[in-house]
Amino acid sequence: MSAHSILLDAIRQYDFFRAERTENVSDTKIIVGHAPIGTENNEAKWLIVQLELVEGVLEKRWANGNSESDKIWNSRGSYTYK
Repeated sequence: MSAHSILLDAIRQYDFFRAERTENVSDTKIIVGHAPIGTENNEAKWLIVQLELVEGVLEKRWANGNSESDKIWNSRGSYTYK
């Protein structure tokens, strides 16, 4: 199974009754965002997480180090992931 397949399988655990965005950063790293349905990309209602496969281990890092739904999807590149 490829690294990308493992990352995509990992996001399937999330709630499918929410809006979702995914950005493929690399073959081993993706950024996933979830928000209430109808949320615009520039609204501060997103939960954003970075998933990275490192030496066969899936690492999950939250935007700004927390799982609060107060991020802006359009700003995902400016957050610190920890």
